[in-house]
Amino acid sequence: MDKLREQNWRELCQAAATEQDPNKLIALVAELNKVLDELHRNHETAAGNKKDSGGSSFPTLYAA
Repeated sequence: MDKLREQNWRELCQAAATEQDPNKLIALVAELNKVLDELHRNHETAAGNKKDSGGSSFPTLYAA
């Protein structure tokens, strides 16, 4: 995950948690949704690429 994006969504969450103005809160949540949607799409794309190359998008928890 890109460090800047990870930091950005965390900062947006922190700002939303303390925001008192309803209009600013709506704007923060809308931006947070946008960032999280982008991260989710990027994760799905990366998972698809791993699946196509024979890899798994899930970590191995135990050896068979």
